[in-house]
Amino acid sequence: MKMNIVRNKMGKKAVAALLAVMIMSAPVTNVSFASEGETGEAAAPTTTEQTVSTPAPVKPDATSHKDNDKVHAYNAEVKEYNDSAAQYNKSVDEEYEAAVEETNRQNAIIDQHNAEEQQRVNDAKERNAQAQAAADEANRIIDEENAKEKESVDQHNKSEDEKAEASKAAAEAAKKQNEDAEKHNAEVEKYKADMEQYYKDLDQYSTDLAYEKKIQDRYGYTVEQYNNWVERDYNGPARKSVEKNASAKEIKVSDTYTVTEAAEKSGVKVKVYIEHNFQDVNLSYTEEFEIDANDIIKVTPMTTVGESTSPGYATLYYNTDDQHKMGYWMEAYSSVGSNAKYNNYGWDCGDTHEISYKDGKNHASDKEEIYVEYYYMWNQLREYSLFNIPVEPTMPTNPGEAKAIVEVPEIYNPVYKTFVEKEYVKAELETIVEADIWEKLPNPVKKAYISLLDYMDLFDVPEAADTKAPAAPAASAAKSVLAAKNASPAVAAATITSNGMPMASADTEAVADNEVPMTIMDEEAPQAPAGAWALINLLSALLTALLSLIMMARYFRARREENEETGELEERNRKGALRLSSLIPAIGAIAAFILTENMANPMVLTDRWTLMMVIILAIQTGVAVLVGKKDDKEEEIERA
Repeated sequence: MKMNIVRNKMGKKAVAALLAVMIMSAPVTNVSFASEGETGEAAAPTTTEQTVSTPAPVKPDATSHKDNDKVHAYNAEVKEYNDSAAQYNKSVDEEYEAAVEETNRQNAIIDQHNAEEQQRVNDAKERNAQAQAAADEANRIIDEENAKEKESVDQHNKSEDEKAEASKAAAEAAKKQNEDAEKHNAEVEKYKADMEQYYKDLDQYSTDLAYEKKIQDRYGYTVEQYNNWVERDYNGPARKSVEKNASAKEIKVSDTYTVTEAAEKSGVKVKVYIEHNFQDVNLSYTEEFEIDANDIIKVTPMTTVGESTSPGYATLYYNTDDQHKMGYWMEAYSSVGSNAKYNNYGWDCGDTHEISYKDGKNHASDKEEIYVEYYYMWNQLREYSLFNIPVEPTMPTNPGEAKAIVEVPEIYNPVYKTFVEKEYVKAELETIVEADIWEKLPNPVKKAYISLLDYMDLFDVPEAADTKAPAAPAASAAKSVLAAKNASPAVAAATITSNGMPMASADTEAVADNEVPMTIMDEEAPQAPAGAWALINLLSALLTALLSLIMMARYFRARREENEETGELEERNRKGALRLSSLIPAIGAIAAFILTENMANPMVLTDRWTLMMVIILAIQTGVAVLVGKKDDKEEEIERA
């Protein structure tokens, strides 16, 4: 292919040189070409007066036979001019024939060149077809090998799965056996506890029988009859006294607080909230009002308005039984909230609280409010005990001896094989440069002819010809100025003007419309290289990232399995830092591939970035080897 390119360049240079010689050696023409007009067609050639060796004769003014000498002289001049024109026309014919011969020779060179270019393209296509066929055959063999390898790997992995399933089933059976044993053992332990409770219940049963005998001897009742009697006549009415408070709708009390008016009022109002709550019956009494900040308020419990019983405790017979034999209310506790500095606590049949803001607040932003809450509890004067009805306990059933726990086998960890598919072979195809077809040179055009003058006499003087020169055909829009310059000038037919001077007319041969002038190039234009991405670069980036993922995964798995001892954690942290450094080559490789490769382009094996990607992969491999050696060393130490 390289020889074809050299031969093509040499052929182009030879044709260009021959055309240059033809143009330089062509005789001077009397036809000039104007620049291309707005219509895209070359302008028609203009004519100029021809230059020959004999000057053009000037027709005399002959009016009689006396001017025959003038006529004869004129006719001689005409003959001499005609001979000179004939010689000029002959030279034009010879030059035209030579130009036609040279054009045919150049076209033969062009035809040979075009045939060689077409043969070159056909040969390259045939070689590419053979290379593609060889690659397809190689890929067919690769497909067969991949199918066999995948079948082998799948069979191995299936066997590993079956082993793992069998191991898992054995472990599940052992776990189920242990669960049953643990459940049975729990029943054994429960039997032991039940036996202890049985003996306690047996003792209680003996005690209950003794109480039942005493009750029967004293009251003539059974235990159940005795309990019903106590509930009906004593404990029941006591509870009803409390329940009676729960049914009350409101509480009317007075004199639970006193306000000592200040001699000098502050003008600032203080909100007061007093609440009396009866526990367990959801009953309360609330008082809400305002006093001056300088006033002194003393809050007392409701027991101060009740009646006292021996030995003098503060009591409150509110909604109790009429005889006050079942019980009474008494203060359980109280709660006070305020920001006042003056706050005194005392006792008067319960907690008393004396509060005033006359000495100022603790803080400027504090609110001047007083909260006092009292809580009352019910005291039953006497509560009679109830006795258990004697029930003989039942001895629990003995489940037998405890069962032993079996060892659960470890679940088999399958070792899988990874199917690695062989890469397809990519046909190495030639880049076929399109055939450089040269176009044929147009037919040469003759130079302008000079028409011969006719012989004349004085008495038969021809009138001046009124023939107009035919217009030159317009050049085709497809013809370039370069083609017009390389072609020979057209033949111009001379005619006799009114003064007897021969003039050239534009009798040119038109170039065929389908013959486009050819531009000869000295050298073949360089082809721009096509974009591509490298397969080796992609594999290097993927392997670099994969090694980093494997190292980090092994690190986190080992960390979950290791003990929480300080020394082991520090060692693992050091190895974790080394593994963490593997992320740098992985991120660098992926970023480099994204920045340097475009996968929309065709694929090649290597490019100018391959060396850099391989170096990054080598660095990552070194980190992986170093981490692997440390892991092996640690495993040897653990085994030792």
